[in-house]
Amino acid sequence: MSDEKVVKITKDGSTATYRETAVEKSKDGSTHIMTNDNENLKTKALRAENAVADLVDSALDKATKTIKTKASELSKSGALEPGYAVGRKDSADIGRLGPMVTDLAATFENTITMIRNHPYDEQVRLLTGYKKLLEEQINVIDSRIHFIKRVR
Repeated sequence: MSDEKVVKITKDGSTATYRETAVEKSKDGSTHIMTNDNENLKTKALRAENAVADLVDSALDKATKTIKTKASELSKSGALEPGYAVGRKDSADIGRLGPMVTDLAATFENTITMIRNHPYDEQVRLLTGYKKLLEEQINVIDSRIHFIKRVR
């Protein structure tokens, strides 16, 4: 329940109802009840100041809470880990290749499976040769990237 009281003022035969906003006691002992009709400028300024301060405090509290929540989510997501952005970019780049990546991975798995069917000494030679083939393919890819960057 509010501490404000309702004040009825009768003037020239009519009665008006106001909410009490402040009570002032003068030096001679008389009491003056201020209503929002005759509230002085100083009191209005103090009320406005308090309202603005409350608004700023509320906005800062809300912003602080939101920032803490977002920072916590960001920290838990691992996005602040080194390499996170690079990993996501690499994943997106690979994803753009679509079904070709699936075929390439299947071919790699099939080749490794076929090599496993040979005796161990032969596996060493086959894996070494396969590694050289992949390295050459990587060199071709690097050359193509370099060419495209120059032409662009």
